[in-house]
Amino acid sequence: MTHTKTYGLMHPWAQTTPHDHPAEGCTAVHVHVGDPCAVPDCGKPLLANEACYAVIELPHEGPGENWVCWRHIHPDDHL
Repeated sequence: MTHTKTYGLMHPWAQTTPHDHPAEGCTAVHVHVGDPCAVPDCGKPLLANEACYAVIELPHEGPGENWVCWRHIHPDDHL
């Protein structure tokens, strides 16, 4: 696995894959396909069938967790 060197690697506490068929107006707090990575300036959307992670380095904001794409995860900390 490769990592983007411009981002510091983080430590995850949860892993999931985004919900790939969000209903119109879905208000659930789960992560959806196309949600943006929570790392500032990443710009990558979360993809279906691609793991995303909740990390301890970012503060919790809003009703759900901050989910980041795999590019930011320390390779020894995969769940």
